[in-house]
Amino acid sequence: MDCREIEVKMYGPFRKELEDLQFSEVEARGTVATVAGPEENIRSIALWLSSPADLQQRRSSEEVLAALPLVPLSKLVLDRSMPPGTLARTRGHVSQAHDGGFWISEEGTALLVKVTRGRGAAPDQMAEVVGFFQQDAEAPLLSPAQLVSVAAGPPPRAIPLAADELDNWRWHGTKAIVEATVLARTPTTLGTLLLLEENGRHFQARLKYTNAISTAIRPGARLRLTGMLFLERLAGEPDPMPRILVRTAGDLRILRAAPWPLHKTLAVVTGLSAALGAGLILVGLGYFWLRRAHRAALDTLADREQHLKNSQTLASLGSWDWDIASGVNTWSDENFRIFGYQPGAVQSSYDLFAAALHPEDRERVLNAARAAVDEGVPYDLECRILRPSGELRHLHCRGEVARSPKGDPLRMAGTVLDITERRRLETQVRQAQKMEALGTLSGGIAHDFNNILGAILGNVELASLETPRAHPATENLNEIRKASLRAKNLVQQILAFSRQQSPQRQRVQLGPLVDEAVRLLRATLPTTVELTWQIDPATPAVLADGTQMHQVLLNLGTNAWHALENDRGRIEIRLRGAVLDTEAAARIPGAKPGPVAWLSISDSGHGMPPGMIDRIFDPFFTTKEPGKGTGLGLSVVHGIMETHEGAIHVISTVGQGTTFHLYFPAAGPLANPRAASSSHRPPRDPRTVEPVAAPVRTAGSRG
Repeated sequence: MDCREIEVKMYGPFRKELEDLQFSEVEARGTVATVAGPEENIRSIALWLSSPADLQQRRSSEEVLAALPLVPLSKLVLDRSMPPGTLARTRGHVSQAHDGGFWISEEGTALLVKVTRGRGAAPDQMAEVVGFFQQDAEAPLLSPAQLVSVAAGPPPRAIPLAADELDNWRWHGTKAIVEATVLARTPTTLGTLLLLEENGRHFQARLKYTNAISTAIRPGARLRLTGMLFLERLAGEPDPMPRILVRTAGDLRILRAAPWPLHKTLAVVTGLSAALGAGLILVGLGYFWLRRAHRAALDTLADREQHLKNSQTLASLGSWDWDIASGVNTWSDENFRIFGYQPGAVQSSYDLFAAALHPEDRERVLNAARAAVDEGVPYDLECRILRPSGELRHLHCRGEVARSPKGDPLRMAGTVLDITERRRLETQVRQAQKMEALGTLSGGIAHDFNNILGAILGNVELASLETPRAHPATENLNEIRKASLRAKNLVQQILAFSRQQSPQRQRVQLGPLVDEAVRLLRATLPTTVELTWQIDPATPAVLADGTQMHQVLLNLGTNAWHALENDRGRIEIRLRGAVLDTEAAARIPGAKPGPVAWLSISDSGHGMPPGMIDRIFDPFFTTKEPGKGTGLGLSVVHGIMETHEGAIHVISTVGQGTTFHLYFPAAGPLANPRAASSSHRPPRDPRTVEPVAAPVRTAGSRG
């Protein structure tokens, strides 16, 4: 009214109808009962409605809520300019239940939401709410409010706070990390209450759980607490009392144990000295012995805990403990790292574990956990998880359920072993065994077939010498010779694949070999194929068989040509020096860290799906149409790379093309170490190859 905020209170004999119009935009006509405030600044009006007809809905609550913009929680809490009574919509992580509502928060801010109708939200959910903003002198809230939707989401990060910041209402309701010294400990029906002190500031902490550590806390102990910070206004006190609510055992850490109560021991010794005389010396010696034993026990416990952490890190073995009744889930530091988190960065929970499971494994793993709890079935299985970065890891999970004397499940504890590296090595061993078996079989067949071809070619030559050129059989003999030579070439490829022929390796520069092979390849390619090559003069020399290097280049070049649609496209060949570090070499099967000669051959063809890449080096496997290949070209390349102690890495994307990356160990240091990356990573994009400082030569299409 006149650009002023006025509160209108409506009364009538139809309360239910009024409640159903919550958050709706209405037009009301009634009798003014009371007016509050001066004439020039009316603050509120009470309006009496005699019947439902006096109240007309202009916009439904759904329409009003749909038009409301989503206000960031930090702006809603920190912006003091928002008028009270404003209808606001916001989102936050449910951090704590409250009488008649709940708290939502994000990093550094929190808001109390009082729900008058509808359902509430549980802790550890991401909730979207709408309500009327109320701003008092201490902390803002939404009241009355309504829950719009809930979803899963990561909890906000706890904020480290100093002691002099705890009584600031700006942090009321937020998740905080505080370090302090214990002054007193009092057990209550609502949990253990601690009185703490830090830099002359006093505050309280309430532990919502009970275990051996919480009951052993003594005055003088130094603690680090993580929990919800609430401020309470005490009668007669100018400043509010901070209180931290600690929900789980993992949120409390003892930084320093309470000092040994020396004054009590001395008082006992002094009291007994008059009566016991010489016993005073024995008591003193006993005290110091006990103190040393206590210190030694604490040191031993700390050493064993650190040894356990180191052992878990070395073995990639994490441990976990799940209190079934309370739902509290505690992870070891290595368990956090296995799932891709820094220890303590997120709140460990059963839901966090379930969300990390691979979608194809999730139902199987959760059913196994339920069966272990409900039926006592052993929990021992392998599964996959996806880290927050998207990295896939293979795990071996084991667990046991502890039960009460009546058989009720109390808690479940177990281990998680990262077996990703073992799975990768098993795959490599299986592939090597398969290739070795196929090589042995094909090598034996090729030797016998080679003897047959020798007899055929010998008899063809003898028959040709005795047959006149004009004889009709001459053409047939020539065809037999051509077919036999093609078969002989096939036998040579099979022998190369089966490693029956030892390569004659010597120190060579790959640049001239690549240049020569490219020119031969250019002569066989159609003019519609554009061929470019780039050779870095600083590429290191390698120990290689020149003939087999020609075979590798021609096989891969021909393979790239056949991958082009309608014989049109582009083939790129690049040679340069590089240095593989340990991490890069681990990602390429068969590669070793150190300087290498790096050869890449790319095409702009149709590419291959991921499942096909695992089979392209199998003998006689081909995707080409009949007459375009034998299925041995890539198998021969793979065999040659193994005999040269090299590695091959294939990247392909359907519709974009394929790139073969070949790495040959250098026969010496790089000629120009600065020209190569000191920590080379295998490219991920099939069309991306790192540039080299060398001119590009092109033999493009001419037709």
